[in-house]
Amino acid sequence: VAKAYGVNNPITGQYLELSLELKNQKNDLNNFKEFVINHLKSKLPRHMIPSRIKIQSQTLSHRFKKL
Repeated sequence: VAKAYGVNNPITGQYLELSLELKNQKNDLNNFKEFVINHLKSKLPRHMIPSRIKIQSQTLSHRFKKL
């Protein structure tokens, strides 16, 4: 699952952040982040490239949590 959203910054206004939830964690996350950035640079205009990428393990949605 991937989500892109704007994050407020008091100096620059906003920056774009990309949050990725991976099913299988890669061993080398830094290389994976570089791969994602390079791929996005080849497909998107410069202002649409995220400044930060956060990688998380896959989480359960609220429907699957036990009470």
